[in-house]
Amino acid sequence: MKITLKNVKYAKFASEETPCFSATVYANGEKIGFANNSGTGGETTIRPDNAVSRDDLNVIDAALKAEDVRPGPDAEDFEREMYDKGYRNGLEDAVMRALDDYLAVRDLKRLLARKALAVVDGKLLAYSGKPMPALYVAIATKEPDAKILNILPFDEALALYRKYG
Repeated sequence: MKITLKNVKYAKFASEETPCFSATVYANGEKIGFANNSGTGGETTIRPDNAVSRDDLNVIDAALKAEDVRPGPDAEDFEREMYDKGYRNGLEDAVMRALDDYLAVRDLKRLLARKALAVVDGKLLAYSGKPMPALYVAIATKEPDAKILNILPFDEALALYRKYG
């Protein structure tokens, strides 16, 4: 099941322990409700849309928990430990992952519009100063193994940004 967010309002300045945000929540493209978090460390509240009941949200939560698979080798130890103790990712976790995805896409688009981004020797570097095409040539000339995010397909650039950013 694919959980996505729209109408995201994110307040970085108000985020203390958790992200402070509000958003409309969709499951497989269908609006199911609204999510918000005050940013002070509490849970994310998910309220059903008028056409959806609390029971429907519980069914979606159970379906997501049933889909949850063992964390991979690149997962944090905490994730593997929680999985081993029986914790399964449900709707709240899916909403938080969707928020992470939304923020990463938003931030990368903003950076790509203003800077040339490249992964060089396992580090994400930002370049500016020249017109973009000339900058790409300069980066490629100086660092032949650089991966220039601006000229990659967006999904590939996003994966590199998330890994090295």
